[in-house]
Amino acid sequence: MADNVHEKWLQWNREYGHVFQTRKRLAPAFRPEAVSLQYPYFAKHLTNLIKLLDAAAGGNNPVDMSSLHVRLTLDFMGDIAYGVELDALSEGGECRIVKLLDTILPELMKCGFFPLRSKIPILARTREMHRAIAEIRMMAENAIQNARQNRGDSSESEEKPSNRIFDILTRQKEPDGNFTFSSKELVDNYVAGADTTAHTMSFLIYEVLRNPDILATLHSELDARIPFGVKIPSLEQVKLPYSGMLLKETLRYNSTGFGTFRICPQDTEISSTVPPANTTLALWNPAVHRDPRLWKDLDTFDPERWRSNERKMRGSYFPFYYGPRNCLG
Repeated sequence: MADNVHEKWLQWNREYGHVFQTRKRLAPAFRPEAVSLQYPYFAKHLTNLIKLLDAAAGGNNPVDMSSLHVRLTLDFMGDIAYGVELDALSEGGECRIVKLLDTILPELMKCGFFPLRSKIPILARTREMHRAIAEIRMMAENAIQNARQNRGDSSESEEKPSNRIFDILTRQKEPDGNFTFSSKELVDNYVAGADTTAHTMSFLIYEVLRNPDILATLHSELDARIPFGVKIPSLEQVKLPYSGMLLKETLRYNSTGFGTFRICPQDTEISSTVPPANTTLALWNPAVHRDPRLWKDLDTFDPERWRSNERKMRGSYFPFYYGPRNCLG
């Protein structure tokens, strides 16, 4: 019996051990204390957004908040995760990265449902997606190579320390002096949450504006916690309980991340059903977040439901997936 268990563990480790080793090596850059150090970068780009909104308000011009949120998060992610200034807010629709993502994301969704569509790219839009992905990868790899080359051109004493995720991971080394991650590993694992983060912001604003009572409660919390005249509050000032509940309810009610896909490596029994090996499972969090067996008044947008300390059923809420393969970022 013991030999059988040991053999199964060895087989599992051969097949999946590298995944958890990679997560372990990435983890230091995503600890709460490390993430909090990224706040000044966000404040910089948020200031740029405020200037655009002030200009629009001064001219009584409408703004597309959804588009602005995408561009804001792209600028932030480009800064901390790739070490480059994308200038998406200032360039708008002319920004190259914006154009590439507009090409990639709609087709990528379709390829998720139909994997052969990506593997056998008959359609022109699928080939365009592959070219756009290749261009983004090349941009990221060039950023990594430039960062490492610039580090080599200066001594350790001359180099200014950086808190960006990009710099932490790009320059991380093993005891033998070799870089912890290859360029390919870094490109494969860098933050890719700009789109879902932007849509969460847009949904939150939409829900607040269509619920006057929620807007009033949020306004009261902000007035009480953030001093008048502060344009960009500190991390301490944005520890806002009601705002946190509002964010959780936005993620439950709108599920900006539609879920994820998993592939069964072998015949696997799930609740008396046995999908055969190589079956693709689609795990939809919108369906779970609106399941009447799990949620009361499920079609009501109610941040107050998160005030209770009642423990939800495991797996009933997974905006960032669930379990050991959840979203590291």
